[in-house]
Amino acid sequence: MAPQLSFLSSLSTQSDSYTIRVRVTRIWESINKRNNQVMFTNVIFVDEEDSHMLATVRNNQKDAFITVDRDLSINFYYKTKIEKVPDNVIIPRYKFELKEIEDVQNYVGDVKCFIDVIGMVISYGHMEARSNGASKMDVITTNARNKKVSVSLWEEKALEFRDSLAAVGKGAVFVVIAGLMAKKFSDRVFLSSSSFSKRFVNTEENELHNLTIEEILQATLPDGTTFLRRTCEATIIGIVEAEGWFYNCCPRCARKVRAIEEIYYCENCAKETNDFKPRYKLIVRAQDTSGATTFTLFNKEAEHLISVPVENVISQLTEESTLTDIPPLVKNVVGKKCAFEIKINAYNTDRGYEEYTVYRLKECPDIVAEEHDKQMEGTANKKPRTT
Repeated sequence: MAPQLSFLSSLSTQSDSYTIRVRVTRIWESINKRNNQVMFTNVIFVDEEDSHMLATVRNNQKDAFITVDRDLSINFYYKTKIEKVPDNVIIPRYKFELKEIEDVQNYVGDVKCFIDVIGMVISYGHMEARSNGASKMDVITTNARNKKVSVSLWEEKALEFRDSLAAVGKGAVFVVIAGLMAKKFSDRVFLSSSSFSKRFVNTEENELHNLTIEEILQATLPDGTTFLRRTCEATIIGIVEAEGWFYNCCPRCARKVRAIEEIYYCENCAKETNDFKPRYKLIVRAQDTSGATTFTLFNKEAEHLISVPVENVISQLTEESTLTDIPPLVKNVVGKKCAFEIKINAYNTDRGYEEYTVYRLKECPDIVAEEHDKQMEGTANKKPRTT
């Protein structure tokens, strides 16, 4: 009879006998910097509930049993059995403790929790030798709200990161850097790598999985999944003018308000409404080397590209303008190369419709290998180089 499986979230100190099924997502060694000897090995488990836990394996336990150390401590005795089982797609491959870039300053001096951040790489610096003999490289990443953070990668972590960027080649690079510490120097807040930091570059994790347009058009939903979130790097080549460029938005449900004989009516709320507001809605045609498709940009994402609120654009329209007349300010989005984070659902995969909804986007800069500006770096006038 198969033993009953327990989730990590259900473990407690009330019992010393559990059977768990987990995926190992990260393994790293903690090194004594004085003698360069391995002190212990760390392993991160994640289960199908998306709970995760740190296991600390002492050197004398590597071939015997594993001690898991988190808020609780799990002891594996001589009778503990560890078996490799067939892959279970329900269990995530990765689990991150993602923190918002804007909140990094709040973690300065916090030695209890390490920080994982996600963003797009916009630049990285030279390897620099410090006074203590160690070498580091600074990387600048940005999030969807254009907030930037500097990450100092030390020694082999910097070399590994540089090699991973070279392997990706040109184009947008999304990265999760895990196991960071928040530090402050001369009023500058930054993140610093540790011995167990790890980078995940354009991985197949949902947040980072980059698809071509051809792959998007051929995508299918795995069993038990209602949608996928994926990224795609493409250039906007046009606007579908017949669909217009804005709509009147219901303040309660955010659906479209229709004008029926001079009465504004929200069909979703089934009531009249007069306190609606205009919102961008652009259906753009985007293209990469594999093909072309259409993406739907709603207010925040469209305004991010246009850089002008929709009310300001409407105020400049003439009486002769119609909804399908695309203003020049809006047309300026054509030609922009962006990384789109899109939603793929049954509307797309089963019914064959395109117009993939964009959750967020970011204009794609060329990744520059250079010394960062004074504000981010806190150092002065270093000669830049480009990739």
